[in-house]
Amino acid sequence: MEESAKEYIRLLLNHIKELYCENEALKALFRTSPMPSLREQWKSALTLLMQAPEHRQVIDAKFDPHIEKIMRALDDQEAVASLLRTPTKGLPN
Repeated sequence: MEESAKEYIRLLLNHIKELYCENEALKALFRTSPMPSLREQWKSALTLLMQAPEHRQVIDAKFDPHIEKIMRALDDQEAVASLLRTPTKGLPN
């Protein structure tokens, strides 16, 4: 895999790790909040974001290009590996 693709994947994975920490902190805050309405608002907003088609399109538009870039890099890696396994001389004509 190209070094630039590896670095891109590393950046994305580190970003996911940061978002996971942020999400865990928010969930802890909501679990311990003395305001049940705040917890319910958060659950409602999350459900809306995950299920509403218009919100889903925004999320897909944000993440799908990155996913496609990673998938292309993996495909390129497989293609190069396949070429390296193919003998280049001594083949019958």
